[in-house]
Amino acid sequence: MVACVAPELDDRFARAYATFNGHPERTRPTVGALLDWLAIGDGERARALECLVGDRPLHRLGIVELEGAGPLATRVLRPAPELPSHLLGVSPGTRPRIEGFALDTLDRLVIGEALRDRTIELARTFATRTPLVIVHGPTGAGRHAYATALAHALGHAALAITLDELATLGLAALERWARWENAALVLEDPGETVIPAALARVAVPQIWVRSKQGIEHLPIGARELALVGLDEPDRALRAGIWRSTLGAGSEVDIDTISRRYRLGAGAIIKAAAAARSDAWARGRSISLEDVGAACRAVPSTELDALAQRLPCEYRLSDLVIGDATRRELELALAWVRHDQIVFETWQMASRMPLGRGLACLFSGPSGTGKTMAAQILARELGLQLFRVDLSRVVSKYIGETEKNLERVFANARSANAMLLFDEADALFGKRTEVHDARDRYANIETGYLLQRIETHDGVTVLTTNLRKNIDDAFQRRMHVVADFALPGVGERARLWLQNLPALPHRADDIDVAFLAERFELSGGIIRNAAVAASVLAAAAGTRVDMECVLIAAVREQMRAGRLIDPSHLGPWESKVRGKLGLVPERGRRGVQ
Repeated sequence: MVACVAPELDDRFARAYATFNGHPERTRPTVGALLDWLAIGDGERARALECLVGDRPLHRLGIVELEGAGPLATRVLRPAPELPSHLLGVSPGTRPRIEGFALDTLDRLVIGEALRDRTIELARTFATRTPLVIVHGPTGAGRHAYATALAHALGHAALAITLDELATLGLAALERWARWENAALVLEDPGETVIPAALARVAVPQIWVRSKQGIEHLPIGARELALVGLDEPDRALRAGIWRSTLGAGSEVDIDTISRRYRLGAGAIIKAAAAARSDAWARGRSISLEDVGAACRAVPSTELDALAQRLPCEYRLSDLVIGDATRRELELALAWVRHDQIVFETWQMASRMPLGRGLACLFSGPSGTGKTMAAQILARELGLQLFRVDLSRVVSKYIGETEKNLERVFANARSANAMLLFDEADALFGKRTEVHDARDRYANIETGYLLQRIETHDGVTVLTTNLRKNIDDAFQRRMHVVADFALPGVGERARLWLQNLPALPHRADDIDVAFLAERFELSGGIIRNAAVAASVLAAAAGTRVDMECVLIAAVREQMRAGRLIDPSHLGPWESKVRGKLGLVPERGRRGVQ
């Protein structure tokens, strides 16, 4: 091996080989010339030749390659392309990742007893063999961390690689690296891609990480196969993972965060690392707020592809609603916060065998705070909020809508996310009589959603402007139903005060009581009017005064198609009537 690598590392050896071969371009040795040069006697010559063929290490590990055809003694010896860099400890740029995870050995991995026993059994069974193990489970279940721990349990390092890296590196080089490093190949989530059959023939231990159990399309050949399924951790297991990853210096109540944040093992590892980093940067111990922020920031790439992540900046005190609606929201918060007592301690789970999730229906006119209420619920519960994008979910192809919705629900559960179906009547509309194939498949979609809402363990919020258009079967499955009515005079006054706070750019002449009495607007429209008034004031170079607010409010009322009586503008009528085009019409005042 040294004789083959020498000309790659020092040109003096290359010149020596050229002189020995009698040709300036023949800078590598042939098998026969090398044996002659090393003065190996006839008795050892046959054994030296055997080292280059068959199952001997130089050949089996791909350390040297034979170029050319003809007798073995006439063929040129060349080292594997990666060998010089490997010997020098220099990365050539195409070297695969050989790395561990936060929990990279079996004794440090927090898993259930059944899975630990299964892992020990695999390690004992395949200690001296080259199996193919398929680790499957939902996103965030800790598949990659477990695959690394399993590789170590089998007595190998973990050589992690993706399909793209496999295509770049090549099978031959991949096998060489695995053999040199005594590593098991950890192929990262090939999904539904057909893996090259040649990979299954690579004679090194392999662990394929997949989201699904099915292997019917995978070309595994005659490999010894083992399947390992990972489930989402229960609350006790989540507590163990949080305790292990946050460390002894944490003052966070483990029971609280394990109950509140229903993350998978992989997501917990990432969130704990982020919380530790943030607390260290601030020079203090980890707080519950650090953990909550880290949990909400855990990425969910697949869910991001199907839904829009919404910010959750509002608090419950920001929402101006009636007492009955507020009581429904408080019930929703209590449902999630006290589910452990109700469903586990009091054993009410037997009354809800299909699922323990929370489904809410918010109905009411546009602008009354339905989406805002969903954002508040998500913030109060420490959840990420994703609004399902119907343009990415609904498909014209039969069965695709259901597949996309299944991906949404499955990823929401593992990402600790709350789902918001805005304008829900588009998806959850009433079933109809079947007159053609389109009616039949539309009813199938509705039926699928019915059972999926009921079995989902997370929080789901449906909003609609037209509650009567929602299928009655969905309404029966809602645990919280909140009606968002248009605000009354007192509520409108509070909304004007919230949206026009006493800031330096606000004039003193704004009469909130007058605005609330004269303009029957929803909260969303009042917000729009406040922003428009600020824009008008900025453009005029003045403060936000009553004139700007009235112009904006009348403009919003006109956009809604309502007649405006200029006399309702009180003492400001003469100032704003001309700017809005308000003139008397047929003996009464109205809109021009």
